[in-house]
Amino acid sequence: MVNVLGYQLSPKMIKTLDFLYTHRAVTIEQITRGLGYKQTYSSYKNLYNLVVKLKDIKLVDSDDIKHSSKHIYYLTKEGHELMTRYKNIPSTKIGMGFNNDLGYFPYDLYKYPQKQTSHFSLIVELSLHVREFNRLPRLKKITNIRSLAQKRRMTNIRSIKPEKNIKRIPSKYKPSQNIHSNALQNKDVHQILFRDNLYASQEFMIQEKNKSIKLHYRPDAEILINNKLYAIEIDRTTERGRVLIDKFIGYRRYFDYLKQNRNPLPLEIVFITEDRDKDYGLNIRWETLTNMFFKILGEYSTKVNLRLITINETKKFLLGETGKGLKQLKGAVDSLAAKNDFIFGDTIRRLIGEVTGDSYIASRDQYHFYYFGKVQGYETINWINALQFKRDIDHYNIKEHGSVIDNIVPVFFYVDDKPQWVGSEILSKNRKMFERSIFFNIRTLNYYQDTFPARKYNNSLDMM
Repeated sequence: MVNVLGYQLSPKMIKTLDFLYTHRAVTIEQITRGLGYKQTYSSYKNLYNLVVKLKDIKLVDSDDIKHSSKHIYYLTKEGHELMTRYKNIPSTKIGMGFNNDLGYFPYDLYKYPQKQTSHFSLIVELSLHVREFNRLPRLKKITNIRSLAQKRRMTNIRSIKPEKNIKRIPSKYKPSQNIHSNALQNKDVHQILFRDNLYASQEFMIQEKNKSIKLHYRPDAEILINNKLYAIEIDRTTERGRVLIDKFIGYRRYFDYLKQNRNPLPLEIVFITEDRDKDYGLNIRWETLTNMFFKILGEYSTKVNLRLITINETKKFLLGETGKGLKQLKGAVDSLAAKNDFIFGDTIRRLIGEVTGDSYIASRDQYHFYYFGKVQGYETINWINALQFKRDIDHYNIKEHGSVIDNIVPVFFYVDDKPQWVGSEILSKNRKMFERSIFFNIRTLNYYQDTFPARKYNNSLDMM
């Protein structure tokens, strides 16, 4: 035992208090995972007995988690003061929250929101997924994708051979500006950084009618990947109607502020839901989110990606964003290019940043214009970029020929999760183009055309 400011504490107690201080409120299972102990009954029991001792000396307290037999544990005011002094954090310290750069917060502000125990527990769960992902070994060699490409032969799309009279159409829109291009170019996988809403919240001022108005930007958390910021929203599907609208309006105001001050926007807004929602209503929730996103944040939809994943898909999401997953994509593209597949070789190669050409490819005889965009499951940006592609082609063709070419074919390629249809209002307004969409699995080299949604769409934002 060690005397720490008047308390007799074991090294394991100090380690546990430090974890509680950093994460604010956690379950026994989360402490066990976070400290790297084995996930066994005896580990849980031993840690529970230790936490009970910390409760007895008034350093730790607990709350029930609704609709669960679990409890969430957090530092008392005395425990918070003890650990602040133990970690030597002065009251003037302003930390960033990333990489254990902690600052000082009064206890009333530091304490987790007790009316949202389940919500906050998911934030901690996300932080643990990030921590565990950072411990994974780096991928050195990808072979399965290349071997698949060598064994299988594509049909239909691949049979569209490049013709001698193919011409390149200049455009202001550059496929090489795909959001994943920087991640692909980085040879090393950098550590992913996480911070919760205590540090992610920002206060900013805007001018309205000659008045200065103080506003707050409050995501649930933020993740930093390859120096790109991802805003995180824990979505338990309890926020509906006006509350959800206000959330997107808050993002729009903050993005306006960033734009006015020439500061970078977050790369993505990632909604993370409980895993049970994967089978119950995830598509309906996605329709609601994308309709609101396009209507309220439409002007930013080509710059900020909206994404929806479940909490158990976090590590797969991180794999794709760090560049590890993109190595698989690169292996498949290289194989296709080696087979002289002009469309799936050169075009995708430029799209992911390997070639910096500023042009599109079109067949003068067939007048087929293809937009290639990577879409993994529930995300928006390349659906909108496909529309931007159409506007660019229309602008060029009107200028050159005085008419619009109505034969744009979006080709959405993916590795694991097939693309999901986005906001119904966007789809209905561009039905003729999107019903021709081709979905291409670059892992298996299979393609398909999904049934275009035929339902009548609700234009109201007050949906589920």
